[in-house]
Amino acid sequence: MRLGVPLDPGSLDRRVTIQFRSDGSTESGMPVEDWTTTPSVTVFMARMAVGGMERVNTHQVSARAETRFVMHYRADMDPDLVDVAKDRRLSFQSRIYNITSAQQMGAKAAIELTALAKVG
Repeated sequence: MRLGVPLDPGSLDRRVTIQFRSDGSTESGMPVEDWTTTPSVTVFMARMAVGGMERVNTHQVSARAETRFVMHYRADMDPDLVDVAKDRRLSFQSRIYNITSAQQMGAKAAIELTALAKVG
């Protein structure tokens, strides 16, 4: 996809849930990071695999899959208004994707998200 080009509705074929970070604390005052999911934030996105990487760490192999998601513009995902990488993550096919970058495409036409999922 190129910047400024309208999204092809047929390419938005993946149901992806946006999760919002909500910080809280335990009864003893320890900070707790939690993620909330609301049915109203399940949206259709295009998904493109970008690449992957394997790493050996203490005799275990872990892989990370980098994926690009593209969605219609939403103000609650606008990187100029929200720290998307810190306060949002995606859930797709029972896998959690941590957003590493977000950019607006065109004049509020779409948002492109780059995300990493831990595999295995």
